[in-house]
Order: sequence, then C-alpha cells, then structure tokens
Amino acid sequence: MPNRPLEDPAFRPGGERFAQYGLMALAVLGITLAAISTYFNVRYDRELTVQATYRLTQSLADSIEHHVVATLRDAGNAATSVALLVEQSGGLQAFKSPGQLQAHLKRQLSDDKSTARLVALDARGHLVAESSGIARPEQADSPDASFLWHQQNPALTQLYLGVPRRSRAGDEMVLPYSRTIMGPG
Repeated sequence: MPNRPLEDPAFRPGGERFAQYGLMALAVLGITLAAISTYFNVRYDRELTVQATYRLTQSLADSIEHHVVATLRDAGNAATSVALLVEQSGGLQAFKSPGQLQAHLKRQLSDDKSTARLVALDARGHLVAESSGIARPEQADSPDASFLWHQQNPALTQLYLGVPRRSRAGDEMVLPYSRTIMGPG
C-alpha cells in the first residue's frame, strides 16, 4: 500500500508546526545555555582579574612603602647628621659664613637633581644656608608649619614629618622632614 502524504506523521495537520516549534525550542535552549555559560565564564574571568589587580596593587603599595621608608630614613640620617655637626660645632653662629655652613649641608646631601634639600634656619626662621644654593630669601623667610612646631617644642630633637606642600624653590610638591638644632644662634 502506497504511503500517502496524509498518513505520514510529518505531513499530518500540525506536524510541521511541531517540528518548527521543536527546532525553535532547541535554538532557544542552545542560546540560553550559551548565555549561562558566557555569564559564568565572564564572572570567573572577573574574579581572576580582581585577584590579579589586588595582587598587583598590593605589590605596588608594598614597593612604595619600602621606598618611602628608605627615603625617610636617609633624610632623617642626613638631617640628624647635620644637626649634630652644627650642635657640636657650637651652633649656627660658630660657622664663619653661610657659605661654610652651606658646604657642610651640601656634603651631607650632594644630590642636586632631586627636591631634597637641607635648610638651616635661625631662631627667627630666617634662612641661613641650604644645600642646593638656590634659595629664594623672600619666600624662605616666612615660617612654615614645621618651623612653628619646632619653635613650640624646642626641647624635642626628634624628626618632624610635615604635611606635603609646594616647594619654596620650585613648583614641585615636597614633604617637609625636619629636626631642631640645639645651641646658640
């Protein structure tokens, strides 16, 4: 008996639609699975990126911390060395000229390329000498917060870390780090 189209299940009324709906459902299921897979893949990649960024940021912070500590230690050593030299010499007035004191300051901090400078102020806050030799006396004569702190705490010979500010000798930002010099002058 010949197979008639109406008897074939694919050609039954509605059978063609069933196949179309089945293909559409399969396509929607495939797209949904692809979207879910992409979501979890993106989430996993994001977590990896966050972890890698955290590790990189942490290593940069550790590196900066070590550099700042070393810089402050070196600056503190230079400031303490000069302060002790001046104190053992009899104070600022023991130096015959600002040039002689500047030579001692420059010997302690010979780097002319950085913003680091050793500055000697008298008891009134006026500039006596500095290591770089590029002082601007009209700007350097006004006392800053570091000088005022030392003036209010004359017996404390510890190092004082001031707040960042613009350099008086240029436009760079500097971090004042100072020590009181005990003695006359």
